[in-house]
Amino acid sequence: MQQICKKNSFMKRIAYLVACLSLWLTSCEEKVTALHFNEAEQVFEIGKESELRYLNEVLEANPLMVKDRIALTSDTGKEVPAKEACIKLVDDIKISGEWAPIKLSVRELDGNDHTITFDNVKVVIKDNIDTWVCVGLFEEFGGVDGTAIKDLILAGDITINISKEDYPGSVSAGALAGYLKNSHIENCTSKVNISIRDAKGLENLQLGGLIGKMISTNETGTILSGKIINEGNLTVAPCKDGKIGGVVGEIFNGGKISIKGDVSVENKGDISVQWVSNAESLGNCIGGVFGAFETCETDMEHLHNRGNIYLDTHNAASTFEIGGVCGRLEPGRSDNIYLLDLYNAGNIEIKHDLPAKFSAIGGVIGSFGGSSFHQVVNEGEIILSGKRNKNVYVAGLMGDDIPSKIISRLYSCCEDKIKAYPIWNVENFPLHEICKENH
Repeated sequence: MQQICKKNSFMKRIAYLVACLSLWLTSCEEKVTALHFNEAEQVFEIGKESELRYLNEVLEANPLMVKDRIALTSDTGKEVPAKEACIKLVDDIKISGEWAPIKLSVRELDGNDHTITFDNVKVVIKDNIDTWVCVGLFEEFGGVDGTAIKDLILAGDITINISKEDYPGSVSAGALAGYLKNSHIENCTSKVNISIRDAKGLENLQLGGLIGKMISTNETGTILSGKIINEGNLTVAPCKDGKIGGVVGEIFNGGKISIKGDVSVENKGDISVQWVSNAESLGNCIGGVFGAFETCETDMEHLHNRGNIYLDTHNAASTFEIGGVCGRLEPGRSDNIYLLDLYNAGNIEIKHDLPAKFSAIGGVIGSFGGSSFHQVVNEGEIILSGKRNKNVYVAGLMGDDIPSKIISRLYSCCEDKIKAYPIWNVENFPLHEICKENH
């Protein structure tokens, strides 16, 4: 019996030493000071978390240098300006612990069909940092013509904690990037669950499954192509002012945005938002694919939502624009927005009252202006459990028409299959115009 006890004690000591050795080896991982450069493909190769973090460390090592002048160093001593550098993943990567979003934007990130997993990652926003904070794999991405992210899968969980109760700033958050400008996104999927906690002091939140805020400022603009998919759930508790979308939180098009042709933008994740009871904010937008989209002339095709939207207003006197696909679609000028193949299968459930003097809820679009709708279909229910102001508009397809110089038109190829509400809350125009296109 005594021999057995000694043997067990010895085995426990061995197990303890192995565990300590493993921790020691992890903590002593060699610091990355350069990346392998594939000369044949002219790309830097990344396959480890430490190599991914190097992209921030090279910036921190040169705090006084302008970002545009920062260079990445290869293992042979070759230097390439970051703004011209192409990066290719050669293995799956797991990110653990606290994560500081990459501040350095590169020319191209080729995911090479690999997965970056956020292993219960936490991002802490403190009261002594910038008034605008961007959270994601990248803090900001793009801004230079030709920037691109392609063939990338993101997975895991990100929790964003606001450390000060009345934090006055803005937060833009998405698994891929908090802020994206003039870039090409192709075949990217997020399976990341994003939670924002203690956000009741935020004056401005843009939250998307992939991108928090996306803008275009030139004719090259921003392009979405291939399959752009979000499967992660978004949770905000609580909130008092925000633009929240399953794929992108807020989009501003001052140049050109292309979402047409060989593209499918789809959300499969659920959105759950708890509102602050005493909030009186205006223009809050929640959409299954896009939260809010202000655009010049744009054709958009193949936007699909299969995730549910849940909002508890706590009887707040805030205004809401909520749609199964897009919360608000607003023309930036007197241009016509052509929309084709918008589909919603997710439910919109709103708990408690909607007392504000305006809100718009649509099975597909909450509020809109200057648009032509083709093949717009809704199969999701709208569930309202509280009272609502008489100026709260609810419709099976589109909630309320924003005043515009261009008359919006809903064509006969559109359908609300639930039929619980009028399909379009407009009395002065025909609900359907005959569609003569060969879809």
